Amino acid sequence: MFAMFLWWATLLIVLGMVVAAPLPERLRAFGLFAFAATAWLLWGLYGAELFADLKWPPQAAEQVQTATPTPEGKDGPTVRLGQVGDLFGGINALFAALAFAGVGVAAYQQWRSTQIAFKQSIETTVFSAIELHHKIADGLMFDRDRIFPARYEQLIRLLQLSGKEPIDRAFPVSGRGVFAEVLLGISFDPANPSTYKTTIDNYAILQDQHNYVLGHYFRNFYQTLKLIDTDSSLESEGKQKYASLLRAQLSSDELAVLMVNCAGSMVDHGEFRRLLVRYRMLEHVPLRRNGHEYLHAGMKEHVVLSDDEALKQYLTEPSVPPPKQKFRGAFGSNPNV
Repeated sequence: MFAMFLWWATLLIVLGMVVAAPLPERLRAFGLFAFAATAWLLWGLYGAELFADLKWPPQAAEQVQTATPTPEGKDGPTVRLGQVGDLFGGINALFAALAFAGVGVAAYQQWRSTQIAFKQSIETTVFSAIELHHKIADGLMFDRDRIFPARYEQLIRLLQLSGKEPIDRAFPVSGRGVFAEVLLGISFDPANPSTYKTTIDNYAILQDQHNYVLGHYFRNFYQTLKLIDTDSSLESEGKQKYASLLRAQLSSDELAVLMVNCAGSMVDHGEFRRLLVRYRMLEHVPLRRNGHEYLHAGMKEHVVLSDDEALKQYLTEPSVPPPKQKFRGAFGSNPNV
């Protein structure tokens, strides 16, 4: 009897170690099933009868049988066996509890799987948006001498006065080199030294009359940042992580043009600038203070990016009221329709 008990105890210990060990999930699940089945079998073979013997000793059962004989003369053992069967049936409550716990574990695992799927989905979307951002940046084209001819014309006049041959117009610049050319174009004033007003006025010309140069680039960038900000499956730390990843894709010149693009009411009523402030998108913009103005620290030319008043717009997140939009069919909220 003792050897049998030792064998069963060893089996339970081994199965318990299998369940607790860092093994593959399928092997651990098999160990858990085997452990539960073994415990159930031991209860059926020995446990119920052991507890029956403790509660109704054989001597007391014989006395009850002698004191109250039945017509068959064997009702005593039959009654005791029925009581043992009732005890054995009580194990159903244990298995019902285990089944309920299993349902809870399965629900938790399903919830975790759903969260992982959501995370993978937003990662795929963000990475796809970043890839599209690179494609748009690589496809940019800008002809500074045609859009802002004042600099070229001044250079031609200086060459003529010095008796030198005029030079040909420069070829249009493509790719990320466009941003440096844009900064040179919007910061030039043929009559006066460059100021922040010069930068803003020239950029307004680029924005209104030549929106094909950078309009689609910044619309895609805004929608990518807005996608990160409005995704309900991301917490604040996750949103900041993806926004920082997006910011890491921008060159210094891109950051400088982005700062000019979102100043004042250049592109919207502050929605774009609010996202820049919230996710610290201008953290690495190269600035150098010069009196009341801030210059591009990475360029030799005098390129003004902001002044004290404009810089304050980026120090706190603006309060942007929800827009009252009236949609006009295919034109959406276009105010000109």
